Amino acid sequence: MEGWSGAILRVDLDQAVTSQERLAEDELRQYIGGRGLAVRLLTQEVEATVDALAAPNKMIFAAGPLTGTATPGNGRCVVASKSPVNQGLACANLGGYWAAELKLAGYDALVVEGKAAEPVYLFVGDDGVELRPAHHLWGNGTKQTTRQVRADTEEDAAVICIGPAGERAVLISSIVDANRRWSSGRAGLGAVMGSKNLKAIAVKGKRPLRIADRQRFLMELQAFRSRLANEPLLSYHLPFYGTASLVWPLHSAGALPSHNFSGVPLPGAAGLRGEALGDSLLHRRVSCFACPVACGRATGVSGCTGEGPELEDILALGSNCGIGDLQDVARATYLCEDLGLDPVAAGSAIACAMDMHAKGVAGPQWAGRHMPFGDAACLLESLELIAYRRGAGEVMAEGAFHLAQRYDVPELFTGVKKQALHAYDPRPDEWLALSYATANTGAVPMTNGRLIQSLLIHPTGKAPSEETTAQRIKAQQGADVVMESVGICPLVALVIDVSEAASLLAAATGQEMAAVDLLAAGARIWDLERGFNLRAGFSAADDRLAERFFAPISGKLYPAFTLADLVQEYYRLRGWDASGHPAASAAP
Repeated sequence: MEGWSGAILRVDLDQAVTSQERLAEDELRQYIGGRGLAVRLLTQEVEATVDALAAPNKMIFAAGPLTGTATPGNGRCVVASKSPVNQGLACANLGGYWAAELKLAGYDALVVEGKAAEPVYLFVGDDGVELRPAHHLWGNGTKQTTRQVRADTEEDAAVICIGPAGERAVLISSIVDANRRWSSGRAGLGAVMGSKNLKAIAVKGKRPLRIADRQRFLMELQAFRSRLANEPLLSYHLPFYGTASLVWPLHSAGALPSHNFSGVPLPGAAGLRGEALGDSLLHRRVSCFACPVACGRATGVSGCTGEGPELEDILALGSNCGIGDLQDVARATYLCEDLGLDPVAAGSAIACAMDMHAKGVAGPQWAGRHMPFGDAACLLESLELIAYRRGAGEVMAEGAFHLAQRYDVPELFTGVKKQALHAYDPRPDEWLALSYATANTGAVPMTNGRLIQSLLIHPTGKAPSEETTAQRIKAQQGADVVMESVGICPLVALVIDVSEAASLLAAATGQEMAAVDLLAAGARIWDLERGFNLRAGFSAADDRLAERFFAPISGKLYPAFTLADLVQEYYRLRGWDASGHPAASAAP
């Protein structure tokens, strides 16, 4: 089999055994790989009503058929599971080198099931697969864990791991690639991994990938690279300023969140711009596997070093908490990385707590704790409290939704399907609002890359289009699912359309699939995800924004559209009924 490795690695932690199985080509054509393969396996093997932190829940790590090749932006892994934050679908995207190493080790996917009796870590290498004791790693931050695992296995192994937050089942914890500062945030997957007593997964592969038609693949690759070189976002903005280059366009479009999305302007927002990061913090650019864009930032401040902050870190830990100092945001980002916290969800929980403080809401856990907006020391201390579930951190560790519910202020939660908002304010644009409302993973818009591109080209955030908003969202969700399935980074995917991805895929795998075939697979995957969430207890009532986004700000009412009508049009375009139910074929 070319392009695909054609194999799944299974790890049964209950029995401490591993096994391999072959993948059928027809299933790969139906679900492609990456997100599609991960979702297919999850919906086949996990009951939607299982508790996310119970042993029957599984974690599926899947790479795409283009992962591990020379395709720009190919170093992506999708992790699918149940989310402990909302007990729905978790589908996170992880960059760096780990996914490529999994492919080079001979696997398209890794399925982890059960729970180890004691802390363990997994090592996948050319000499086999081993589960090893991890008592000496338990309690360590992600940086120390990565160093120790590499020392125990191979010096250049790719390592993903959890920190103290995941070990303590903090619902807003993440899985971290500490070497490349990538994390699979937004869904609490660090808590799922911790619930299984799995501290880390190290992979080092040395098997060459097989390409079906190398000459054709190189020609397609050359055309793709030429497109990339002529696209300002990928050839200038991201290489020179990283994702932080979007801070000011978001500010100009009115989509920069501030003070828990309250609409209060942030003084000194200019200090969070990508140019400021480059001037004051940047050490060097950082790249994922075989990617020429190198949008990552290796940075440092006051003796501390790390990577980032990325755009979402700046918005969640900075502006949304009322903090405009980039050095403070960098320190918070480094801390999230080492503790294994999702910066967006942690920032949202702290912003919610700060909002509660501003409104005089208090409880026994808050005794003596002052949490004003703009207090960087409070931000850093709160991150520690959350990761170790100490004091006020115990309730913040459950995330912003549960925090607001516990203190009877649900109006202060700013998210969708119990997940904290991705970081962009949806008020200015119905496009982003509908994307948030209909995202299967909750508050994580599949179209955020398209928004970024639109903001750079059309600073108002309004790109001209003859399509309706619902048509655009459906089309872009479909294209984005395809890219996450073939294994292309959402940012790099901005310069390639589905037909070009189909040509690259055909050259790599020898399987001719037209754009229409890939888009049909994308719709199939999306329906599977929707069906899983419906069985987990979600309904059309969850396809909405938080009430805060419909309240007047400075005398102006936002948003100026009827979201319920957009959602119904979206359902019709997807062929769903008025309750948002796909056809029966969406069952696993």
